[in-house]
Amino acid sequence: MCPTTLLEGVGLRISNRSALILLVCVLGVSTSVAESAKSLYHKGQVAEAKQDYLEAYAAYKAAYDEKPTDLRYRSAFERLKFQAAAVHVKRGQQLRQSGDLQKALQEFETAAQIDPSSFIAQQEIARTQAQISGAAGGGNTTQQEPKREDILRQRIEQAQGPVSLAPINDLSINMHISGDSKTIYQTIGKLAGINILFDPDYVARQLPPLELNGVTLQEALGIVSIQSGTFWRPVTPNTIFVAPNTQTKRKDLDQSVVKTFYLTNAASQTEFQDIANTLRTILDITRVQPIAAENAIVVRGSPDKVALAEKIVADLDKSRAEVVIDVAILQVSKERIRNLGFTPSLANGPIGIQLIPPGQTTTTNPNATNGQSSSSRIPIATGSFQPGIGGVGINPLVNTQFQYLDVGVNIDVQPTVHLNGDVTLKVTMDISSQTNTVSIGGIDQPVISQRKIDHQIRLREGEVNLLGGIFEDQDQKSFTGIPGLGQIPVLKYIFGSEKIDHTKNEVVFVLIPHLVRDQDVTDLNLRPIDVGTDSAIDLRLAPNRPGRGGQGEAPTPQSQLQQSRPAVPASAAPANPAATTGVAQAPAPANPAPAPSPQETATPAAQPVLRFDPPSITTTNGGTFTVSVTMNGGMDVASVPLQITYDPKRLSVVKIDNGDFLTKDGQPVALVNRDDVNSGVLVASASRPPGSGGVSGQGTVFTVTLQAKQPGDTVLSITRPGARNSQQQPIQVLGSQMTVKVQ
Repeated sequence: MCPTTLLEGVGLRISNRSALILLVCVLGVSTSVAESAKSLYHKGQVAEAKQDYLEAYAAYKAAYDEKPTDLRYRSAFERLKFQAAAVHVKRGQQLRQSGDLQKALQEFETAAQIDPSSFIAQQEIARTQAQISGAAGGGNTTQQEPKREDILRQRIEQAQGPVSLAPINDLSINMHISGDSKTIYQTIGKLAGINILFDPDYVARQLPPLELNGVTLQEALGIVSIQSGTFWRPVTPNTIFVAPNTQTKRKDLDQSVVKTFYLTNAASQTEFQDIANTLRTILDITRVQPIAAENAIVVRGSPDKVALAEKIVADLDKSRAEVVIDVAILQVSKERIRNLGFTPSLANGPIGIQLIPPGQTTTTNPNATNGQSSSSRIPIATGSFQPGIGGVGINPLVNTQFQYLDVGVNIDVQPTVHLNGDVTLKVTMDISSQTNTVSIGGIDQPVISQRKIDHQIRLREGEVNLLGGIFEDQDQKSFTGIPGLGQIPVLKYIFGSEKIDHTKNEVVFVLIPHLVRDQDVTDLNLRPIDVGTDSAIDLRLAPNRPGRGGQGEAPTPQSQLQQSRPAVPASAAPANPAATTGVAQAPAPANPAPAPSPQETATPAAQPVLRFDPPSITTTNGGTFTVSVTMNGGMDVASVPLQITYDPKRLSVVKIDNGDFLTKDGQPVALVNRDDVNSGVLVASASRPPGSGGVSGQGTVFTVTLQAKQPGDTVLSITRPGARNSQQQPIQVLGSQMTVKVQ
């Protein structure tokens, strides 16, 4: 009877056979676990060989999780952490470049989870989170109070760049202005819409009358600064500070900025230091600090100097041009030997004529890149043999030193790539070989034969050049035979033998340069830049070009030419329907309608009016004529801006001058004008100096000279009249028009 086993709480009887099967199953499960970890490890090895680091890492990790006590699995798991994290970082960078920031952040976070010590993963997480926050536009409006250690960093993040003047309209204008330098500065400031501040040490100088034609307001500021011996620097985008142009004031008032330049192509410490020395010498910047460990240069100076330093660094920090040079060395060796005669000997001797014309041609093709050379080396013993001092127990001393020499084909090439693509090669070619050995002091010393060429040549890219080689021509003649009988003609060949050996060697070099990388020189690197004077560096910037309006836009940002215009009274409505609203014509035609009340007629009579004098004119084709723009009923007028329209097909503006209305008290008047010949728009502005008050009454404001171009009738209209009082408040002014008949 088979023994039985009673299981507690179950009451089942299991035979010994069943127990054995159960034991085998338990052992099989444990064996399968071991085989599973082993198979995972093998799977990881296969994936690692295929450079599939993510799959290899997953397999090693699974094997390590199965058997954490096995050091093989742990070492493989720890070793693959870096590669797996690097793969996720690379994927995240690619996703971020494509614009998928969320998925990129997930990849970076996965890399950080795999390898918590990965510093680049932490950097990319912070950078991507900052980009996500910036793209969200600051969606989280609740900002936590910054930590104390973050205050200085926030100050740096909030720090702004150098102040620059806001864009000023760059339309070309004509200016006729006189007075002291302070008044001229203030006048230009009013026209440009900027504030002018003066240094306490500034003393205004009386300047000669300035007549500037075709200049912008920014250029006018520069001209006045040169004329008055001053300089200005922006304080805010619409405020400048004017001071005397002295070295002390420059040092006290010039802005100072700091910038770090990281060099990417400086291959040696000498190149790195040369760039830093160039900045000191060319720009006269004393605060230049090179940081060799970071391959960076920190510069502090004025904005113009630092901007020029950035250009110079970009000009000099460029990758070197690379050249691959195909060098073919062609060697032709010819040898001819002639033995003629009878050589008696104790043994068998040669009788007859022997001609041996052996020869060979050898071609090699080494490549040289940027002065690379190929060579082989053999040892040559140098030093001395010292027998020492004889005696009991003393052995002679031997001191032998060896020196290695380059033999074979040694080529040293120093290429220089020019801007037009030519390549200058400084070539040193050395062909040497061991021809024999001699025994010196019991040591076999090699005998080296050498052929060397030093050459400098300029070639085009891909041009084949054949250099003159080394030529050898050697003749050897020897005679052996019986003395006396060997000197008899003809018979000497019976009693002796003659040997003639003619050897000829020729070596030719072929050079073919190929450009791998050319010089990266742009137009900005070659363009000359105006940097000011020797005493002060000031960049002359290109005119700013803000958005322009319609054809009738004023040349300045001030509001004189943009003010509102009153409606025209019915009695003053022009007969020409093309006349613009706000234009009054004088004299007014008779109106059969009932006359308006005195109150209605008093209002338009009190308004200032800009009129043409004469109201009509007749001229001939090609002739010139002058019309005056007069102010009637002006009260406290300090400036008069206006716009005159004409037909550019029939008329052209010759010039515009100031009248006597604004100069009644002898104050100078600044005249600014711009003529758009394509659209037929003349914009002009006459302004009294700031603080000089206004004038009242009537008089001529402008005198305009025009020329007739085509016969016919045309209209000259003041379409945008305007004026300002001494408080710079706008004054409502009516305009007018006149008729021009060209015969």
